Amino acid sequence: MESVKKKVVTPPKNYLVTRDENKREEDESKVYVPVVNINCYLTCGICKGYLYEASTITDCMHTFCKSCIVKFTEKNVHCPTCNIVIHPTEPLINIKLDRTLQDILYSLLPHVAEEELEREKKFYEIHGIEKKYIPAYVTPCLKSPVKTEVDHKHEHKAEIKPPISLLLNYGGCSTGIILKALEKRFIRVTGAATICHVTKFLRKKLTLTDSHQVNLYCSCGTSNICLDGSRTLQAVKDLYSESKDILELEYHILPSCMV
Repeated sequence: MESVKKKVVTPPKNYLVTRDENKREEDESKVYVPVVNINCYLTCGICKGYLYEASTITDCMHTFCKSCIVKFTEKNVHCPTCNIVIHPTEPLINIKLDRTLQDILYSLLPHVAEEELEREKKFYEIHGIEKKYIPAYVTPCLKSPVKTEVDHKHEHKAEIKPPISLLLNYGGCSTGIILKALEKRFIRVTGAATICHVTKFLRKKLTLTDSHQVNLYCSCGTSNICLDGSRTLQAVKDLYSESKDILELEYHILPSCMV
């Protein structure tokens, strides 16, 4: 089906971020920020318009319109902003919808949301397409010739846990090499990720070779526990840092021969 064409909305130069423009004189304690000062966070780096269906590259965290980045990655696997490789073969794997940022944009600039909805409505009317909204939680009902009785009191609903807030601290290096600083010590990652995934992330960011080993430690009382690579971050948090909002891990760099 033909994609919805998005008209670029030129950011207003003098728009002030406020809940109620009429009350500006009544409440001088409020902070008013010209929207041009934050446009770089709300606009797409490809079409230069306000974000529509904001989609973020998980590695570098640069955000674009969904339609823009999907079309861009058909011929290019690099980020349009910083030029890092999104994914060697399937870049869409590392691009996720950023509903939080989209909600922020629509909260600050409600007229943008109204214009996009009106434009989308006209598109479907012009092409004679009936748009059907299907809730994400609706699942198909499979009919079975065999009737079974289910005790609903004992039904188990899968619990969706939020991502782990992970803080990576540098613990030292015994190889004598000078490591570049880790740009992002604080990251959010799924609790299903393992310690092995984190070490691979550090290897990539610190440009380490096979001659170096990365060990991750978690504080437990007065001692540090060396974490097994197969253990998940959720398991580590539940065991050693359940009462804290952030899981702090310390990484050490060692020569492979010492491991």
